[in-house]
Amino acid sequence: MRPSRLLALPLLLAAGFLTACGGAAMPCSDNAITGLACEPPAGTGDPVAGQRVVAFEPEGSVAVPGTFSDAPVDPDVVRGWLAAKSGAGISEPRAPKPATPAEEGMAYVAVSRTTGCQKTDKAELRRQGDELISVFTGTGSVPGECVRAYTAYAQFAVPKASVTGVKKIDGQPVVDAAGPGKQIAFVPIAGLDETRFAPVFLRDDKAKSLREEFVAHGASESDVVVLDEPTPAGKERVAYLLDGCAEKKARLLVSPTVLQAELVRDTTIDCDGNVRFLVVFELDAKDVPQGAMPAVWGQR
Repeated sequence: MRPSRLLALPLLLAAGFLTACGGAAMPCSDNAITGLACEPPAGTGDPVAGQRVVAFEPEGSVAVPGTFSDAPVDPDVVRGWLAAKSGAGISEPRAPKPATPAEEGMAYVAVSRTTGCQKTDKAELRRQGDELISVFTGTGSVPGECVRAYTAYAQFAVPKASVTGVKKIDGQPVVDAAGPGKQIAFVPIAGLDETRFAPVFLRDDKAKSLREEFVAHGASESDVVVLDEPTPAGKERVAYLLDGCAEKKARLLVSPTVLQAELVRDTTIDCDGNVRFLVVFELDAKDVPQGAMPAVWGQR
């Protein structure tokens, strides 16, 4: 006989598949969980005026830390804040995605919540003081047996004034939408030949040897001066050579297995040539998952 969902719930909780309120996972959402004795206070804050849901994934499994940005948020980038602790994220380099154009006067807020066995079909954003609060509700069907908790994800477009002064989202400090990797160098390298350079951690003497290789293959000394800088204590630096055109910046996707750099491509760029960029990112060492290696899509 197959166990009923209610009988299975205690076992799932004990095994860690579901988390009750007050645990280490994100809080439960309003009216979203059935069969569990937890509900947060309802009606907290006021609905954010002018909000619009622009992305919604009701049946996800990987959380997205709360964040906001002037440009649409890439959830894979933001999940990098959790990669070293949760072991969740992309497992191999992904194909680069073009940048989604931002709407003038709008900000973008990304949120997620664990919703137990309940499938949600609606998301709302509220504000109370300096905090934004996400509310997921719905009447979606509940499986007969609950094998894992859902983690609903939503992204909202809201007027920029709606996020002025916001310091927390769902009780947690707002994280940087650019992820844990800070871009400290983005240099077009003129004169470099077509030699491929694998991305590397700038540990030990790697920075010096990479600098020498670049110069030997046509780069000027001034273009690679960033490689002369020592990596600060408690930090990791990673260097990439990316082929592009007229891009202005790159982003870093941190996952349990790869640290992938990709150029932020504007769909409006009209490119008739090729430019090679030396890109260096810096991260706190604690945010680098053990065993993760630098990678670029299409390179082995």
